[in-house]
Amino acid sequence: MATTPQDWRVTATEQARRAIAELGCALDDAADADSPVLSIADVLGHMWRAARAADAAVGALVVAELRAGMSWAEVAGALGFGTADEARQALAPAMAAGERRLRDRLPHV
Repeated sequence: MATTPQDWRVTATEQARRAIAELGCALDDAADADSPVLSIADVLGHMWRAARAADAAVGALVVAELRAGMSWAEVAGALGFGTADEARQALAPAMAAGERRLRDRLPHV
């Protein structure tokens, strides 16, 4: 079964929500930094997971928009890259992360 731009947009949305939730946890943990139960490792862990989820969200949304007809030049312009090739190269890891999350969500595709 082929994926649609909407499949990718839903994955992007889920990952963006995950990133926001992880950042919220990081902020909560940082506010409680004097707590003997929490450590900087807890804050860093949340921030790391938030960054990975944000990467996957961007990658999935880029794939969605490319499949919906956006050009690489438009992607490059939207994200501040100088060229389409620069965007393609820089976004490859994020797009791979987005694909992994999509396959986690829709294992039948």
